[in-house]
Amino acid sequence: MSLQRMRYAEYDLLPGVRFSNLKEVRTSLLHYKSQEASEPTPSQIVGTAAHYAVFEPDLFETECVVYEEARNSNKWKAFRQEHANQTILKPAEREAALRMAEAVRAHPDAAEILAVGEAEQALTWTDPDTGIGRKARLDWVTPPAVAILSDFKSTKDISDHSFGRDAGKYCYHGQLVDYRFGLYVETGVLYAPVIIAVENHSPWDVRVADVAGAELTSAEMLVRDLLDRLAEAIATDSWPGQFPERSKLNLPPWELFDEDRDISDLGFNLEVRGEAA
Repeated sequence: MSLQRMRYAEYDLLPGVRFSNLKEVRTSLLHYKSQEASEPTPSQIVGTAAHYAVFEPDLFETECVVYEEARNSNKWKAFRQEHANQTILKPAEREAALRMAEAVRAHPDAAEILAVGEAEQALTWTDPDTGIGRKARLDWVTPPAVAILSDFKSTKDISDHSFGRDAGKYCYHGQLVDYRFGLYVETGVLYAPVIIAVENHSPWDVRVADVAGAELTSAEMLVRDLLDRLAEAIATDSWPGQFPERSKLNLPPWELFDEDRDISDLGFNLEVRGEAA
């Protein structure tokens, strides 16, 4: 399918495996098979609003509504029913989303990427190696002459120590490189994958991070491994968990005693008893 702008509700109905589901294979095939929809967290809600503010500012006012009642109140639940297809924000969350968008547009590299392109582009493709149908909704795609594929992330800390750890944990690099491959399959153009990250609090610091070098290679290998494992599971109808075979318990290092340490004063009875007569 050629790229086309599509609302999330429409995209959700398209057939195909999305990366947010595929990455669960990292935990186990059982976890992939057993996925269920979950309620978005407050930070995810603000992130969604920031997406609108950054990429679709014309839709921000209509798609994001403000309500001040507590999220666990009956009034909130009733309001949510009335606005089921909108993103509901507290006043401070709305302000945060707008501040993030302002910061992104004020960043020279981010502004250059966002100067020309299309937001929220739906894409479907068939993985050529496994035949698995795929789909993605791309945050921002520039024209082929520029060939930049950008994903937006809001975060507490854009430093390598924190954001790099989050990128690995939540597989941001794999997600973007997966989208890149889908674009290549459909267009024949190899796009440069770039993450635009912004801190979700003052001073709203922004970072434009290229997925390149070892991180790019690692992401490509990861995506291929996930797809191959999923294809095998589909072919065999076998969905094992994390430990399909008996295994040894492994404690973290800080829970282990050094063999040279005297632990006689810790109250353990270390006497080895023989079999009862």
